[in-house]
Amino acid sequence: MYRDDEVQITENLNAFPRAYVVPAGRLPSERFTPLSAMLDTPFDPTREVMLERDETRFGSAQIVSFSPEARAVDSRTRGPIAAEPLLVESGRAVYRANAPGGGFLVHVANFFPGWRARVDGKDTDILLANGLFRAVPLPPGEHIVDFWYAPDSIILGIRVTAVAIGVALASLAVSLALARRRRPTVDERRAARLARRGIDPDTLEASLED
Repeated sequence: MYRDDEVQITENLNAFPRAYVVPAGRLPSERFTPLSAMLDTPFDPTREVMLERDETRFGSAQIVSFSPEARAVDSRTRGPIAAEPLLVESGRAVYRANAPGGGFLVHVANFFPGWRARVDGKDTDILLANGLFRAVPLPPGEHIVDFWYAPDSIILGIRVTAVAIGVALASLAVSLALARRRRPTVDERRAARLARRGIDPDTLEASLED
């Protein structure tokens, strides 16, 4: 794309999408970490994603055991299948993903505590993908995958605030109810004023009638 005597800038025509679907996952064998298995064993990122060795939260998605030779061969996944971005903003990303035979949506963004995900409105686990990124298992078909950032500290703060507001409103309601119940009538207030002056209300009423 650009070249001079000192610098050459080229375009990578085979760059991966920001989010994409592969049909299979793989678990590294005991001799490898996910990253070393990607580097030192046959690994095709267009058709598989490398998960953590002890990962078990993939449901019914296809897992290609520990063997680098047992890779998915579905030619429809070559590319791989790009997910369509529906919303991408700070703290949230929503994609439409097509998984013809099931598999994994890989989101090329740092795996970080506090991120959560839903598939078609149902909560799902986010798996560590390729040693760095995020992945969620997908059943066959088209799906809406929603990622959003909501760390436990924020959720706890919202819950504490909600409880505090609830307690304050309940206390206010009780105070108002007690205030209405104890509010003196006009006659009671008049009698209290007379009593402060040392006048007996009954005696005053009798003298006025005479």
